[in-house]
Amino acid sequence: MNSLQEGAKPASYHGVTSIPVGLMMASEQVDGQWRSRVDGILSGARFEAAQPQQELVRDGEGLRLYLWKGFRLHLRKRYVDDYALNIRNDPPAVFVVGRYAAPGEFQPFLVTLSMDEAQKLDAPELRDSHEHVVQAPMPPEIYRWLEEFVLDHYEPRKPKGKRRREE
Repeated sequence: MNSLQEGAKPASYHGVTSIPVGLMMASEQVDGQWRSRVDGILSGARFEAAQPQQELVRDGEGLRLYLWKGFRLHLRKRYVDDYALNIRNDPPAVFVVGRYAAPGEFQPFLVTLSMDEAQKLDAPELRDSHEHVVQAPMPPEIYRWLEEFVLDHYEPRKPKGKRRREE
């Protein structure tokens, strides 16, 4: 498997099929209730970890910021049609799948660029009701990486011709 090496620049992403990413998550108290959101997606070797781990970055009045490390984005040829749709979206998105451990405590377990993968549309079972998919704007360096993959592997479907009716 190809992966991004320490110190590699976004321009060197060509041919790479997996990169480490981090998530900046915020938990905010609004009207007495805690709500979570994805504040940003970060990429690079410094977000590499053996398993997902959460680090409290800021704990202020009514706002907590967390950095999650240990996730990887993977590009797979079977999702190339979905990736092509994603880069045409305005804005393109990164999908984060997780569960709420408690109100305002979203715990991610999957980060993907494919809506189908996020919703498990290609699996025998759909996600259960406790799993949630949230999206965040795709950073430019991840967009360029995904765009290169789509340009290398996407083949538009050929329209099926109309059948001739026999008279």
